[in-house]
Amino acid sequence: MAWKTARLPPLPAPRWPKASLHSYLVAMSLVASIPIAGVMSYHLVGQIREQNRRLHEGLQRTAAMLALNVSRELRATADTLTFLGYSRELQEDEPAQFAQALQQRQIWRQSWSSLYLRTASGTVLFDTACPDLTQLPGAAPCSGLPAPDPSRTVVSDQLIGKEDGNIFTSVEVPVTAQGAARYLLGARIAPATWHQILTAAGTDLKETLGLHDRALRLLASGDSPAAPAPPAWGEPARLEVLAAADGRGRLAMADGGHAYAAWEHVPLAGWRVLAATPAALIDRAHYASLATALGTTFLCLLLGVTLASVVARQMTRPLYRLARNELPEPGERVPVREIALLRDALAQAAARQRTAHAVIHHKQEALEKKADEFETMLASCPIGIAFGEDTACRKLRHNVVMQDLFGTDAAGVPREAVAVLHHGQRLAPAQQPLQRAAARGHSTFGMELEIRRPGHAPLFVIFNAVPLHDERGAPRGAIGAALDITGRKAAEERLSAAEQHLRENTHLIDLAQESGQVGFFHYQPVERKLSWTPGQARLFGFGEGQAPAGLAAWTRHIARASWFAVARPLLRACRAGRDGERVDYCIFVGEGETRWLSTRVRLLYGPEGEPRHLIGVSLDMTEQKNAERERDLLMVWEQAARIEAEQASRAKDEFLAMLGHELRNPLSAITSGVAVLARVPGDSEVAADARRIIARQARHLANMMDDLMGVAHVLSGQRFERGPIALDAVAQRVVAAQEMAGDLARHEVGTDLRPVWINAHATRLEQILNNLLTNALKYTPPGGRVRIRVAREGPDAVLEVEDNGVGIPDDLLPHVFDLFVQGQRTLDRRGGGLGIGLTLVRRLVEMHDGRIAVRDAGPGTVMRVTFPAIAAPDGTPHDARVAPGQPRRIVVIEDNEDVLRGLLTALRLEGHTAWAARDGTSGLGLILDEQPDLAIVDIGLPGLTGYEVARRAREAGYAGKLFAVSGYGQARDRLRAQEARFDMHFVKPVQHTELFAAIDAL
Repeated sequence: MAWKTARLPPLPAPRWPKASLHSYLVAMSLVASIPIAGVMSYHLVGQIREQNRRLHEGLQRTAAMLALNVSRELRATADTLTFLGYSRELQEDEPAQFAQALQQRQIWRQSWSSLYLRTASGTVLFDTACPDLTQLPGAAPCSGLPAPDPSRTVVSDQLIGKEDGNIFTSVEVPVTAQGAARYLLGARIAPATWHQILTAAGTDLKETLGLHDRALRLLASGDSPAAPAPPAWGEPARLEVLAAADGRGRLAMADGGHAYAAWEHVPLAGWRVLAATPAALIDRAHYASLATALGTTFLCLLLGVTLASVVARQMTRPLYRLARNELPEPGERVPVREIALLRDALAQAAARQRTAHAVIHHKQEALEKKADEFETMLASCPIGIAFGEDTACRKLRHNVVMQDLFGTDAAGVPREAVAVLHHGQRLAPAQQPLQRAAARGHSTFGMELEIRRPGHAPLFVIFNAVPLHDERGAPRGAIGAALDITGRKAAEERLSAAEQHLRENTHLIDLAQESGQVGFFHYQPVERKLSWTPGQARLFGFGEGQAPAGLAAWTRHIARASWFAVARPLLRACRAGRDGERVDYCIFVGEGETRWLSTRVRLLYGPEGEPRHLIGVSLDMTEQKNAERERDLLMVWEQAARIEAEQASRAKDEFLAMLGHELRNPLSAITSGVAVLARVPGDSEVAADARRIIARQARHLANMMDDLMGVAHVLSGQRFERGPIALDAVAQRVVAAQEMAGDLARHEVGTDLRPVWINAHATRLEQILNNLLTNALKYTPPGGRVRIRVAREGPDAVLEVEDNGVGIPDDLLPHVFDLFVQGQRTLDRRGGGLGIGLTLVRRLVEMHDGRIAVRDAGPGTVMRVTFPAIAAPDGTPHDARVAPGQPRRIVVIEDNEDVLRGLLTALRLEGHTAWAARDGTSGLGLILDEQPDLAIVDIGLPGLTGYEVARRAREAGYAGKLFAVSGYGQARDRLRAQEARFDMHFVKPVQHTELFAAIDAL
């Protein structure tokens, strides 16, 4: 079957409308101009948007940079004040000595207008803005300061001094002395400081820069260092800036105008930095650009149509004549170039042929003449020239200069071994520029080569090489030129070295004088004429044009102790005729300021040996002198720090060894007790004794963990709630508890307990008493006596624990409260411990505003603790206790099986109903299903963490209590628990007494 290929019908040809050339040209002008006008308008609108975006970004960057600079200044001020707060005078509670030291050292920052110190209650002790810095008045001599806050670093808003009415801001940091926040150390900062930071931005934008406090009051502006005027923002703009920490936008002004603005938040102070520029100028420029673009577009369209009509007439007229066979004359002007070219084509062709013959003949004659001239020039040219007549340059022609440079004969054969180097690398013959140009057609211009010939000094040449091409364009040879630059090279190197040396010396001299470290002088003894450079004048503290005119005015600034150190060496040098001398001396600069200088003098003598000129240079060596003194002081500090570090390292090593020993003993006893319980009946006396051993050793381990966790908590600065506590009742309970545990069986323990109340935390107070009593029992041999006394002495409540044990050695007595410090112990470590009990006691006593002291009772030791006593609360029984609460419904979520079972058993024995979950997901479901009164949640759970369980339970509507249990007890861990909406946070191991007390209080 034959197939036929189907053909598609041809596309119809486009039918252009029948019109004149004039109409087509006008239409073409319109078609070309309208899209251009549209694109131009589109791009103009895009440019305006881009300019607005760049403007906003520029304002944002400026505000962010200024906010960063302000934050750095505030942080530097706070760090410097914190450093000053650690001074010895403040730590020893000597503010008067601190004020005197501050006046003598002048160690505050240039940005501070004054420095002040006040108590935690707000009483100003001294202020450098006051006339007398050394006196410490009882009432505040200078006012206008913010409300005192001894708990944190405070950056104030805009403040106004009540004495002078000046605007300022302040930065205050708490100063901790003797374990409590005793003082507030602050610095005033004037608006001029913030003005300098704002003006240092160096931006090119027409901006208004301002620094505002938390209430959006203007602290400083970039326009004037004087006290700033109130901002001109409208109320809506002010509310918009206050609503967001940072942002940007178009804000309304108080006068009805608008401004483009960007603001950034200063984190430490809560301030805002605003950068703004008037919107009217920018909007007016945008409107003018749009109007100009539209006008230009209209004019371009009108002009295009007009020109198209004119051009069309010039084209159509000669075309009509050509259509009628009316050819123009050869000399007649035709505006259309193509028509004129068509007319003149034949006449020009004949003229070109005649001219070509004449030009060829003339060039042949000129070429022969040039060849003769070239041969003469080649022979006499001072530049080496060589011709390679083949691509391998086997056949060379060159002049005499090239022969001398490369040591070749007339045929181009080297007479001796010649090395050609470029940048220190030897070039093979194929890599040399003439051979590369001939073989590859590569041109070389300005290539510097070094030529080394045996027995001759190295030569340096500039070599140029270009290829010669045949009729096909392929290289057939090359021509090269070499210019000897050996002499110029040497001269350039000498000149460059001299210029470099001169620049370095001049730069160093100018830089040294500008920095105020070096100065020069010239003294003519005969004429008694003294000349100083500006650098020398700055060294002596003189301003511009204030340098002394005579030697006497100069020497008056030399310290009396240094006068002979200057005069004697110079007089001896003049008598001996020496040409130089060096002197080191001290001068006075300004009010009480001194400076050390080192001056080297050059002496020039006259014909009779008299000194005619003293030319000298002075160098400021004050920093070197200060560095030498500081180096000596640092060496002393370094030795003391090394000794202290070695002692701390030894104490740490001993603590680790003690911890291992102390843990092994109770663990061994518990392991043995468990083994006994597994082998004997549970109701036997042996099993009961094993259970007592396990309980006693477990309590011992818990006490050690309490001590470790307690030290960690108090060292981290953790606080606790306090209330009225009967000290004698707590002491009675501690003695009774240890007596029931059998810890007092081998000692004679006596008590003298008088009623006295203090403001304390009950658990921490029991921990203090337990540690003191345990320590006394530990270091008292069996049969010894321990006495506990509680009484009131004046405003203080006194607790004394006295024993007649081994006592404390004299060398250990000053360090008895240091961490990990213990006396010598026997190998069996009876009476040993971790060395942290007394450290914990001291910190807990200090956190209760108390004091602890130890003294040798010979034999034995007396531990004396004093607390501020308070009156007994009205209607409170002497030994009030919390009554057990009602049974609760409790969910426990814990992934440790043993901890979970022990806690469930304890809760159920207390009468509570308890459910258990071992992961976060099932625990969350159990809480939502049972809706218990309390959920005890471990933080580190599989599935969902304790924080996630608490957040999701609260979001689902759970209204019961949530207790968090964690092995971490830092402040940040408690804060995270509070953010997750836990009600309480307990640190493992959890004391059942504290947990049950919290449950009973629900």
